[in-house]
Amino acid sequence: MQLLCFCDLYFQTLDELKGDRNLEKYRHEYEQIFRVLKKTRDNENRLKQKSRELKAEIVANSAKVSSCLKLTQDSEVTAANLKKVLYYENEDLWNVQ
Repeated sequence: MQLLCFCDLYFQTLDELKGDRNLEKYRHEYEQIFRVLKKTRDNENRLKQKSRELKAEIVANSAKVSSCLKLTQDSEVTAANLKKVLYYENEDLWNVQ
């Protein structure tokens, strides 16, 4: 049920309870229950928003990690190629002398 509909129902019921002194105790309990329900709903919405933010952060960080892994792999390949070039250049230098 939407909170707005529930609020309308709450105020309608509260008005009915205000008219009868015998129901004063129940009105007080009803008000407490509604405050707890509203607070719970607010906390749920806050947690849902935080969850969305964290999910977006995870996606962004995942992309960064993937990029770093690719750069690391490329660097390893480049380093291996440079080692080969240096090895063959040193071989050629020793063969020339």
